[in-house]
Amino acid sequence: MEHQGDQELGFDAIPALEQVVERLTEMNRRLTDMARMMETRDVVGQAKGILMERYGISSDEAQALLVAASRDSGMGMALVAANLVSDGRLPDNGRQ
Repeated sequence: MEHQGDQELGFDAIPALEQVVERLTEMNRRLTDMARMMETRDVVGQAKGILMERYGISSDEAQALLVAASRDSGMGMALVAANLVSDGRLPDNGRQ
């Protein structure tokens, strides 16, 4: 039994609709990635601000501290920054 939609669109429309779904899925993935990157940037900025105030250092020096803590701990920089923001500690040596 054919559905009314099948008669109106025809089976030729199915590949086109599949392409639309594929494109929408890819756009959703990209938007999710962009939102995650923006959140990460915000957390890294907060962590840099904490380090700048705590140690009286520049933004570049705070960035270098985060990079070093990430490298030394084997954790990603976003996780290092999130941990610093949440508990005030760097993972490599627990500096406060």
